[in-house]
Amino acid sequence: MQPTTIAICGFGSRGRLFHNIYIAEQLALLWQGKLVDQTFRRHVYYEMQSESEGPGTAFQLNSKAALNTGLPGPVPLNLDGLTHRQSNIIKGLTDVKSRYKSLVMAEPDLLDILMTENVSAAALLLHATNFETGDFNTDIPCGPRNLLGKALDSMTNEASELAEKYLPWLKIKIRYDTQIVDISFADPSKPTLFIKDLRTGQIEPPTHCDILLKATGTTWRVPVAGDIYKNAYTGVPDPESVSKYLKEHDMLTEDGFLIPGKSIFIGGTSLSAYDYIGLIFAKTRLVKLENSAGYKELVIDEAVAKDYQGLIKLFNRTPGDISPARHADGMSASFPDGFEFITPEMLLSVQVKKNCDPLPLILDLSRMVTAIATNKLPADIEPHRSTTELFDHLFDENERLAANPKTLTETAIFRKCLLSFLFTLSTSPNIHEHRSLLRRKYPLLVREPWDTFRSMNYTATHKDRTEEMFQDRNRLTKPIFNHMISSAPFPIHLLITRLQKLGVITWVQCDYNQVCWSLQKNHFKVRDAVAEVLIAPRALTETTDYLGLQVLPQMRQPKVTEPFYQKGRMPLAASGGVVHMLELGILGHGGNFDGRLTRGVQWQDTHSLEAGVQLMPIIVNIVSIVEGMVSFGLSQPFNELKKYYEEILPSQNEFNRQAKQMKAPSYQLYRFMAYSRLIEKIYPQKYSQIMRRGQDAKMRQQVISQIKMLGGRHQTVREAYSSFEKECADHSFDPISLEDFEKSTPDFSSTQIQSMKTAWQKTMKQLSSAPLGEKFARTALRNIFQNFSKFKSNIRNVNTVDYNSIEDFLQVRTIIPKHISTTVEEIDLDEEGHYPGK
Repeated sequence: MQPTTIAICGFGSRGRLFHNIYIAEQLALLWQGKLVDQTFRRHVYYEMQSESEGPGTAFQLNSKAALNTGLPGPVPLNLDGLTHRQSNIIKGLTDVKSRYKSLVMAEPDLLDILMTENVSAAALLLHATNFETGDFNTDIPCGPRNLLGKALDSMTNEASELAEKYLPWLKIKIRYDTQIVDISFADPSKPTLFIKDLRTGQIEPPTHCDILLKATGTTWRVPVAGDIYKNAYTGVPDPESVSKYLKEHDMLTEDGFLIPGKSIFIGGTSLSAYDYIGLIFAKTRLVKLENSAGYKELVIDEAVAKDYQGLIKLFNRTPGDISPARHADGMSASFPDGFEFITPEMLLSVQVKKNCDPLPLILDLSRMVTAIATNKLPADIEPHRSTTELFDHLFDENERLAANPKTLTETAIFRKCLLSFLFTLSTSPNIHEHRSLLRRKYPLLVREPWDTFRSMNYTATHKDRTEEMFQDRNRLTKPIFNHMISSAPFPIHLLITRLQKLGVITWVQCDYNQVCWSLQKNHFKVRDAVAEVLIAPRALTETTDYLGLQVLPQMRQPKVTEPFYQKGRMPLAASGGVVHMLELGILGHGGNFDGRLTRGVQWQDTHSLEAGVQLMPIIVNIVSIVEGMVSFGLSQPFNELKKYYEEILPSQNEFNRQAKQMKAPSYQLYRFMAYSRLIEKIYPQKYSQIMRRGQDAKMRQQVISQIKMLGGRHQTVREAYSSFEKECADHSFDPISLEDFEKSTPDFSSTQIQSMKTAWQKTMKQLSSAPLGEKFARTALRNIFQNFSKFKSNIRNVNTVDYNSIEDFLQVRTIIPKHISTTVEEIDLDEEGHYPGK
């Protein structure tokens, strides 16, 4: 059995999830008494940051930026047969939710501390705390990110200790302050890594691995240079570093508060910019923590606000581009009543209809539902607004929700529609039960929520379109989806809109290249606005994925309609072989990297912890299976993995039987949306009222008949009705092929990977129970001809074994005992040096 080495580039949240889930899986198998491959395994993690900085960029231990999402619970693992204590140990290795909560509970003064460090994080902590019961809600954004870094850190340490105690064949090395600066895929099955020690600057001798897990996450760039860079703050949202910067620029009083009349530019109007606002408010007396009838709440001192007019000046180049509030938290948020007529089958049909652009369709459907629920027209939902108009709209929405937390605002309904139609395929209050029923009914069509999201970014189903056409059809919808999905937590957004209304926060339209620094006046200037300091949050970009830029030139460049990554996230080498690398980083966002196109399969989710929790168990199982195959000497393990995958796929006929059942729901959905457009044209004043009645098919037909009659007297009505009839008549439903359906997401489903894992475990049992000794198997079977029946004459000099397939290995191990002895020296070859046994 050959030892294996897995290299993991990046030790942020996904690198740590891999570490913890892998160990949890191995412990579960061991304690269940199942077969565990105890061949020597070596896992080496390479992380650019120091150990003291913590997990990745997002959750650095010194970052007091606020969380943007709720926290996931334990990763689902097979714990059958384990004791209660064993189950709790394994769950504890992946249960971010419970670990974070325990850290919060261990700091009774945390709220008071956060008021001096980051008011935004304090607002989240306050919002998540039930002062009557003492409970703490981690399903919503609930505090600072550094505690999540501590949670991941402690879980990682526990997993490492358990591995050292119970898994002696697994050797783990975590190398901080190191960077993989280059990589060679001259042998795609043995990536060669070039490592730089960032403390010494030395490049180490090349090292090899069997699989590279590229968990480089979301990469960023500093958006400024030159004198602007020298005088701006571009670091992480760390209270101590920000305070030091402000002090160096004479922004603070002796007691550490911002001097009234000073101003701060912050680049952007999205989550990255919002990260710093709470840190700045903590340096004022603008926001106070008050007790009221046993409750604590944050209150803005409007008298102090008058002293800080124009304190924060946000800027970006696009008017009306502001991240909204997260009024609907998570995928389980409430859906408005009365829309059960939008069935899960209708939503599922969007994913399997050939030549369908899902994102624009889902956007139209979401606008329609929101308009009906709020007595508006679809055109009035998420229209283009100026920045001032949008701030006013967001202020009104936030105040409505603050006055009544049970209110379903327009923002909440619209966001919930997007999440439901895109991720969960449900309008039911009980999403999990609804999805479970749908999955049992259509097991071949229903994906995991994040797989559904990834599949919506796929182009290969649109074979009649060029890349440019696809971009044009989607470019207006994607920003809206990204904005609504990555929206800001409500308590933070409420502070921002209130302080904007009071004049503390203002906005300037400009780009970074319009920002000037005046050395004489010691301030920054943007058009007519000036500020003493500039905070320049780092911007998302693929160009700082330096390892990715080394990888791409060595990869095969696909055609426009082909996916860049094979199933399982492996690219192909220029030579055509499967590269032993799993891509989890920003290259999968798609785009043009130095002239090299990587669009095809996209996963715009590298920033999502929830997406990582859904994905990483699948990645762990891929690695476990492949490293087992490498141990047994298989030279092309990913080809074997592909065979397992192909064997568990349904037939095209089986897939078609389920996909074709979406024809009627698809027609119903398209007809109802055509009906919505008809009513919007003919009865704009009564749109919501008529649409509610039109949810009943008979009532809808009556209205259609009435409009048809009116068309005889009014040309406008006649034209609108003709357009409706044509739209309905033009609808056709052809399901995509099984091949395209599978290509449209880069990952195996959890069901698929479990089936593949079961198949491998069965094969591993066969391999492990074969009668030949390990030494003989390695030596006697080294050089097998393509028909697997003859050996070369130099067989005695070979010490390692590589098989092209599992079938090769099993076939030869089965026939050898019938013909030869179990020692190498006793093998009889024919005159040509061939083994005559078959």
